[in-house]
Amino acid sequence: MNSIRAAIYARVSSEQQAAAHTIQSQLAALTERAHADGLPVPQERQFLDDGQVLLIDEGRRAGIEIVFSNRSLGKSPEDDLLLQVTAR
Repeated sequence: MNSIRAAIYARVSSEQQAAAHTIQSQLAALTERAHADGLPVPQERQFLDDGQVLLIDEGRRAGIEIVFSNRSLGKSPEDDLLLQVTAR
């Protein structure tokens, strides 16, 4: 039995992205990635957000590993700056 539990966090950061329903495409891609990794993600662990970085910070403080599907972030101060800029 796999002891790793995965969650999905998708967000939009602009009204234009929300209108284009990009969060649905993010959710589909993240679900596919989790499935490929053998990590089922039930609906109660799928989080959709309007662009607040607060959940990422709280997760890190709780010891939760944050993995981005499109890049590696959080390994340097430059990565943290990129995260702050792209999450707005």
